[in-house]
Amino acid sequence: MKNVKQSSYIPAVDFWKFIFSIVIMCYHANKMSGLADVDFFKKGFILVEFFFMVSGFFMAKSLYALKEKPIKSLGNETWNFTLKKASKIYIPYLVAFVIHFVIRMVIENVNIKDMLIEASLSVRELTLTYSSGLITGRFHNGPTWYISAMILGMFILYPILRKYYDTFSKVIAPFFALFIYAFLQHQHKSINLSSHFGEIMCLGFLRGVCALSIGIFIFQLVRKATNSKITLNVAGKGVLLIFEFLIVAYLLLITFHKRFSSHEFQYFAVILQGVLVFILFYNPVKISNNFIINVCKKLGELSLYIYLNHRIWTRVLETAVVDEGWGRKQLLVVYFGLTAVSVIVSWVITFVLEKFKPNFFSLLKKIFTKKETATEK
Repeated sequence: MKNVKQSSYIPAVDFWKFIFSIVIMCYHANKMSGLADVDFFKKGFILVEFFFMVSGFFMAKSLYALKEKPIKSLGNETWNFTLKKASKIYIPYLVAFVIHFVIRMVIENVNIKDMLIEASLSVRELTLTYSSGLITGRFHNGPTWYISAMILGMFILYPILRKYYDTFSKVIAPFFALFIYAFLQHQHKSINLSSHFGEIMCLGFLRGVCALSIGIFIFQLVRKATNSKITLNVAGKGVLLIFEFLIVAYLLLITFHKRFSSHEFQYFAVILQGVLVFILFYNPVKISNNFIINVCKKLGELSLYIYLNHRIWTRVLETAVVDEGWGRKQLLVVYFGLTAVSVIVSWVITFVLEKFKPNFFSLLKKIFTKKETATEK
């Protein structure tokens, strides 16, 4: 594996992605009937905002680098940026879909004819358009609403941010997020709205755009703080590091303890995650050990596979505690074990497909395209 440049890579971001993906996996464990009455990270869904914010931060960073470059075709730029982002995660996304689809068809004893119908009606999932609110068939891998909301959100935000960078990132983005989150809080008492449809759009998409906007705004805050004359010494960096761990600890407490079940804490958790993202990217702790850097990068990659490949097992096991007489501990052990297996299988298949992909496209080019003659050249 290639070493990651320290100047452009912050290991803590990927480390917390991994931890939060585990919490989200635990949150979905509550869907199993054997754990329905247990406070087991029941507010774990709030940590999805962190992933949105980090994506928004990197989006703002990449567009800031283009700020002084002329816009030749805003439409082409938008499509190219969005497709590039989608292509980076689409193969593991597709592999996870196939795994979930096959397992679901098997456990529901669906015949071949109905299976083909279900597959043909899965267009919104295969095209990453679930968060648009389209209704076509069933949605097989629930957590992937986040991927759809992120891609669609970037598709909408890119041309605005590219053309009106300062105005959007400094003014519109923070107030847009503030007022939309307030609307969601007053109208729905929760941000756990991945599949809900409002008056004009899917609320999961709206939630994603809000969190992306916060990430865009945080980039501006980090840039301003970095350009200031304030330079933190060892003690200052130590205080930031302590705050980082305190924020994560408090976020985990909010997701876990029933005393924080009030919906007001969900929006407080959004603010905390914004502060966490700021701390992570502002004057981060420098790590020169390549082993630690590479381990954190692998954990970041693993977080995506955990996120994509755990939900189906809650459906498989939700009645197991009744049918098999399993206790909670046994149910959890089986759940985590099956998730680990599906993560490994998904990773191996994705690895093979990504290695094969260039050769596959080269083969298609040879078969279906005409070679240029000397005259044409």
